[in-house]
Amino acid sequence: MKSKDMNFIEALRAAIDGDKIRRALWLEGDEESRETVLSLDEDSDLRDQNNERYFREYLPKYRLASMLADDWEIVPEEPPSNAMSFKEAMLALLEGKRVKRLHASWVYSFAPSDSNLIIDSLNAETDDWIIVEEPAPKQNIKQL
Repeated sequence: MKSKDMNFIEALRAAIDGDKIRRALWLEGDEESRETVLSLDEDSDLRDQNNERYFREYLPKYRLASMLADDWEIVPEEPPSNAMSFKEAMLALLEGKRVKRLHASWVYSFAPSDSNLIIDSLNAETDDWIIVEEPAPKQNIKQL
């Protein structure tokens, strides 16, 4: 999926997938316009950063212009301050910590007896790794 120069339907699909969206035009406006970011709430309303329902609060002609625009974009997320590089994540793994990519559901862990640690090489260039604080799941081992 592209992240810039989208029409409203493409941007709405991105919002449904959990992304924050905005119009590129807003970056050229005043400070309030530059900070405007929309996300979809649990009631399927697009809300801005002040939790106002975006398309219900503004004039109809402005809503129509926004819906017809093709300058919608996904707002890039900044990695949290505790994000680390791939190398740092691998070192944390060797220290016995559990790591994952920021938006991934897979959690990686490594035990010295585990010789099958496989991580997609595409992840090697990323810098959005975080340490997972939750405890590792307990394994039930039954002896026969």
